[in-house]
Amino acid sequence: MIRFRPRPAHEGPLRRRGGWIGYGGGIAASRLSRAGQKVCLLERGRELHPGEYPDEFHELAEELQVTSPLGTTAHRPGLYDLRIHKDMSVFLGCGLGGTSLVNANVALRAEDRVFQDSRWPERLRADLATRLADGTGGPRRC
Repeated sequence: MIRFRPRPAHEGPLRRRGGWIGYGGGIAASRLSRAGQKVCLLERGRELHPGEYPDEFHELAEELQVTSPLGTTAHRPGLYDLRIHKDMSVFLGCGLGGTSLVNANVALRAEDRVFQDSRWPERLRADLATRLADGTGGPRRC
């Protein structure tokens, strides 16, 4: 497996252009790089490959960090990051890929009327009908 490598010191310093977070950071970094800029994109956490994710409950517990007004349970960034606040709590991923590492493709299936809107390209609507008909269109409605 290919792992990302630290930037060698001999490549010289980077000028700071801005800071981004999440998927948008990857988009901004790509565009700046293609425009000839040197880019350094930082991600909190570590890189995980298939087979390195927790499989057992005790492994999951070792990867969980919880932060609340009472303090934090983590001494290092774990893969699962739960932040509990008075008005809102947030569950996020901590690693190369961010929350995409842990979202498990949780999504609600759109109602049929959504894709009947003519603003969707015809090819997409036709492909969607095929995918739904052959059973590969995702989870069923509850």
